Amino acid sequence: MIGDNFNTETQKPIDRSFSGSYSHRASTSSNVVGLSLSKFHSPAKDGRPMPNDIEQEMLYRQSLIYAEDMAKIYEQEKLKRKALEKANAELTSEVHARRLAEEALLEAHRDLEKKIEERTQALSETNKRLQEEISRREDTEEKIRASLKEKEILLAEIHHRVKNNLQIISSLLALQAGLVSDASIKGVLEDSRNRVRSIALIHEHIYRSKDLAKIDFHEYLGSLASSLLKNHAGNKVRISVDTDEGPVFLRMDKALPCSLIINELVTNCLKHAFLPGEEGEIQIQFRRGGQDDYLLTVRDNGRGFPEDVDYRSTKSLGLQLVLNLAEAQLQGSLELVTGGGTEFRILFPEVRKARMG
Repeated sequence: MIGDNFNTETQKPIDRSFSGSYSHRASTSSNVVGLSLSKFHSPAKDGRPMPNDIEQEMLYRQSLIYAEDMAKIYEQEKLKRKALEKANAELTSEVHARRLAEEALLEAHRDLEKKIEERTQALSETNKRLQEEISRREDTEEKIRASLKEKEILLAEIHHRVKNNLQIISSLLALQAGLVSDASIKGVLEDSRNRVRSIALIHEHIYRSKDLAKIDFHEYLGSLASSLLKNHAGNKVRISVDTDEGPVFLRMDKALPCSLIINELVTNCLKHAFLPGEEGEIQIQFRRGGQDDYLLTVRDNGRGFPEDVDYRSTKSLGLQLVLNLAEAQLQGSLELVTGGGTEFRILFPEVRKARMG
């Protein structure tokens, strides 16, 4: 039996599968060793070893080696079991930790879904309020647009009626001038009529404009020049208009004083700068004098301004009106340039300055 489990070449027990426990095999080995020792120490009758003593000794040694090998195997298996138990404990701990982590993750997921739901509901309510606010604002804007449209129509109608009333006044002045035989009085009435017509022309352009607050001054200057030439049909004078490229829009509070100034200066040129039947040219120039300033220039190539006349202290109603409009209304400066004709320059700011005190 023992020989079957022992490798005679390596002198080690053969490793086979064991159905019993390690303790049972260790006890069995001890019994075998004890049996062998008892046989080995049994002396012969004559005091010499028995013939099979050598076999018994070999058997004893083989049994002892087998027992030691089995003890080592038992210790190794014991260590393996402890290692497996430790690994199993660690694995169990890791599984438990993962289970706890999964539960925490699941709880966090539930909390996140709850927060998302609450946030979605809050956003939905906010969006609903926003839609209601947008609807209210759209209604308000629509009412404001309708109100502005109505006011624009009313303002345009006002300008139209003012223009018609001024035309009526101009016609009355023309009728009155036709009934007067005094040339000086007739001239005064004609001058007044021209002033009224220049104002009426502004209201007409504003009435036809898309922007009721501003007027295309380049277009207006062309119309004013044609109107003044028509009133002085006997002259052979040309009137040219020079402005910056493109339309020049001027507000009403600036356009009205400028129109009266141009009317007075051009009328003065037509009356006094040229002899009857003499050809000449009057130039109206309107440009930007700076970033926030305008420069209005009216010049002619006629006889020139009288040297003995001070335009600032003259009794001429037209020049007094020009000076007052340039400095008081436009808050600008008036300059006279002589030599080769007469030239008036008016520099004024685009925006009216607030008065101190």
